[in-house]
Amino acid sequence: MDCFRLIIKNSVAVILLKIANLIWSKTESSISEIIDSGYPYLQYLFLRFKYSWEEYEQQRIPKTFRRFYAAILISLNAWFNIIFLTIYSNTESSIWINLKDIEKIIDCERFDLLVIAFVILFGIGEYTWFCYFRQAITYKMFTHKIIYKNLHFDDTRLATNYRRYIFIHHLFIKISAHLCGAFIITGIIVAYVIDTYIVIQAYINNQITIGKLTLCFFIFPSLAIQFISIITMLLAGTFASSFFVEFLKIRMKQFYIFLKHNESSKNIPKLKFNWNCIHREYVELYDETALFDKSISFALLNMETASKILSITACVFYSRQTKMSPTNTMIMLGISLAFVYTAILYSRLVFAPKYNHHYCRLLLNRMARKSIVKYHNRHKNLIIKSNLFIQTMSDNHFGFHCGQIFFITKFQVVELFMMNLPLIILFYKKICMAK
Repeated sequence: MDCFRLIIKNSVAVILLKIANLIWSKTESSISEIIDSGYPYLQYLFLRFKYSWEEYEQQRIPKTFRRFYAAILISLNAWFNIIFLTIYSNTESSIWINLKDIEKIIDCERFDLLVIAFVILFGIGEYTWFCYFRQAITYKMFTHKIIYKNLHFDDTRLATNYRRYIFIHHLFIKISAHLCGAFIITGIIVAYVIDTYIVIQAYINNQITIGKLTLCFFIFPSLAIQFISIITMLLAGTFASSFFVEFLKIRMKQFYIFLKHNESSKNIPKLKFNWNCIHREYVELYDETALFDKSISFALLNMETASKILSITACVFYSRQTKMSPTNTMIMLGISLAFVYTAILYSRLVFAPKYNHHYCRLLLNRMARKSIVKYHNRHKNLIIKSNLFIQTMSDNHFGFHCGQIFFITKFQVVELFMMNLPLIILFYKKICMAK
C-alpha cells in the first residue's frame, strides 16, 4: 500500500511540474506556430504515423513498413481483440475464464453485454481510423487542407484581445491534454493492477486454473493498449477540433462586431468598400467552416452511433442487475460519460448557424434602410448583387453536420436530447416487462 501511495504521489508531482513548465516556458507567439507545432502530435496520436508538409503537398509520403510501423501494430492488436472478444462472447472453452465466473468474481450480471459493446466500439474506432488513414495516404484529407490553409494566417487580422484569448485557450488545451494523458495512464495502470489482483485472488480461491490465469496476463495488456489507443485518438481529435472551433468562433464573432459597427453607414462608396470586405470575409469563413465540417462530420456520425449503442447497452445492462454493487455502478457511470460527451460536443458546434442568422439580419436591416435612398444607375448592380447574396445566406447550412443525418443547431441538439430520454425509458420498460 505504501508503494502504491508513493507511485501516486510521484505521478502527481510530475504532472504538477509539467504543468508549471507549460505555464512558465516560452509559448508559441503566433497562430502559425501553434498549428505548426501541434499538427505532428495530431498526426501521430490520431493517424498513428507522421509526415511533413512537403511530403503531403508533393504527394510523396513513403509507403514503407518503418513509416507505418506503429499503425500496423496498433491495428493488428485491435483486430486481435475484436476477434478474440467475438469468439469469447459466443463460445465456451476450458482455455479461458467463463463469463459466469467473471460475473461472480466482479459481482455483476450480464457481463456479456459489455463484451459485445466493446467489440462494436473497437470496430467503430478502427473503421474511423482507417477512413482517415486512407484519406491521408491518398492525399484527400480535408483536415490537412484546412490546417495548411491557416498555416500562414496573419495574426493582425484578429484584434489583440482575441489573439490573447486564442493563446490562452491553446495553453488550456495543452494543460488539459497532459492532465488527461496522465489520468488515462494512471487509470489504466490502476485498472490493470485491480484486475490482476482479482484474478490472482480467484486463482488462490481455486476459482480458475493456472492456464486461465496465464491467459489473463496475456489478454489484459492487449486490452489496455486498445483502450489507450481508442481514448487517445478520441482526445487528440477532440483537442484539435476544440482549437479550430474556438478559432472559427472568434473570427465569426469579430466579423459580427464589424457588421454591427458598420450597420449605420449611409455613404455609398463606404457601402461598396464594406460590401467587398463583407463578401470576402463571409465567403472565407463559409469555405473554412465547410472544410472543417467535411473533416469532422464522419467522426461525429460514428460517435453518435457509438453513443446510441452505449445508451442501449446501459439500459439493458442496468435492467439485468439484481443488485447494485461498486462494479456495476462504476460501469454505468463510465457508459453514461459517452452520452454526456456527445451532448457537450454538439453544444460547442451550434455557434455557426447563430452567427449566420445575425449576419443575415444585420445585412437585411442595412439593405432595407438603403432601399429608401435613390441610387445612381452605377450603384444598382451592387444593390442587386447584395440582395441576391443575402437571400442565399438564410438557407446555406452554414455550420456543421452529423454525417448526412442532421444539421447541428441549438434546436436540433435539444430535440435530440429530448428524443433520447423517452426512447431509453420505453426500451427499459420493454426489457422490464419481458423479464
